Amino acid sequence: MAIRIIGGSHRGRRLQVIDNPGLRPTTDRMRETMFNILGSRVELEGARVLDLFAGSGALGIEALSRGAASVIFLEKSGAAARQIAGNLADLDLAERGRVIRGDLFSRLRSLDRFDLVLADPPYRTDLTGRLLEVVPEHLEPGGYFFLERPHPSVDYRADNLDEVLDRTVGATRLTLYQRSDESGGDR
Repeated sequence: MAIRIIGGSHRGRRLQVIDNPGLRPTTDRMRETMFNILGSRVELEGARVLDLFAGSGALGIEALSRGAASVIFLEKSGAAARQIAGNLADLDLAERGRVIRGDLFSRLRSLDRFDLVLADPPYRTDLTGRLLEVVPEHLEPGGYFFLERPHPSVDYRADNLDEVLDRTVGATRLTLYQRSDESGGDR
């Protein structure tokens, strides 16, 4: 299976995606919606991005195509991680993308702060509450966290993140949060 990059310098190029049970790549249309939302609020040019539950890598590679300086892809599946690395190499983006394989919550501890964190967790799990607890400490002040999840889904409050946008598109809920300057603590 292949999906295409929607915008930026690699627009129209195809990403190879492995056939892996449970892997649900974000559709072209949904990525276009997500990046239209981001484009009106977030400066992607030069941004440091973290792609959680990277899966196909499509979100992070889309960010690279649109000018992000670097993306770290966190992915548990070895096969998916290898496919992301292969796509980065095929697109000559390997120098700007780094794939880390392993459990998100244990690997996340070793990472620094980012301008943008993208998350599309498996729909069969509800990790939103836990993500809202740990992601802010990995965001720069004023940094953004974009979460894709099923609709309907449970509402969670995060004391250290401001909800900028919450939109439902079909069976998908998109929420954009911004870290306030006083949240996240010192690292």
